[in-house]
Amino acid sequence: MKRTILSMILLVTASTARGAVVAAPGWAVHLIPTPATVQGGVVRRGGALLVGQGEFGTASESIIRLDAGGATTIATGFNSLGGFDLDAAGTLYVVDNCLECTGAATGDTVFGIPDALTRLRKDLMSGAASLPALLAREGWSADVRGLRYLSHFITPTSSPIRFTARFFLCRVPDDQAPALFTEETSEAFWIHPGEGYRRFLAGEMAMAEPAEYGLGYLAQFRSVGELWAAHADGQQKFHGVSDRLDAAWADFDWKANRFSSR
Repeated sequence: MKRTILSMILLVTASTARGAVVAAPGWAVHLIPTPATVQGGVVRRGGALLVGQGEFGTASESIIRLDAGGATTIATGFNSLGGFDLDAAGTLYVVDNCLECTGAATGDTVFGIPDALTRLRKDLMSGAASLPALLAREGWSADVRGLRYLSHFITPTSSPIRFTARFFLCRVPDDQAPALFTEETSEAFWIHPGEGYRRFLAGEMAMAEPAEYGLGYLAQFRSVGELWAAHADGQQKFHGVSDRLDAAWADFDWKANRFSSR
């Protein structure tokens, strides 16, 4: 008989006689069917549930993802799931117990299992392959229809590290966790553009010019809809490419015409 999960994170085990599950005032009980016997716990991330399931001690326990699209297997081959969690970067951490189980090849082990997107990002940053090659490896294609062009910056010739970078806007789900490339940054968090720009002007938050000008620009809009309408033309709205005018660079002041704070 299948076991089921409740949205209040109660597990109901199968039995011959099943008692009624009664929610406290202000709570409601909703049954969520699962494909097999539940084992090891449940974790909620956004609109999805990660659920452990399978038979104990047979190297057949697995972790599945339940969302509106149904059930998807994330990892399998565990003996006895002792718990699991998913970090903001997309890596699944799993405790597998029962090394003493008959025929067990693993057990009493902590596994780190990055998702395909995390693996791709790491391989891209390490230079293992080009982005088109990595996308082809995963059988993916890049859908850029959700992007809006924002700006283009090139470092000055005096910079010890040269780069040309184009910046884009993209809508994300409300519960999207920020991710970052640790090769270039050490911290990631969401902040309102106006608050971020205010903290920069107050000397509370250091920023490079692309971030400074980006937040100052975004802070002028009253809504995402208004911002999206302004970018319907597909054109960049500001740039930092004064490296093309080397003679003028010594007298160029990024701060002279910064946006006013609101």
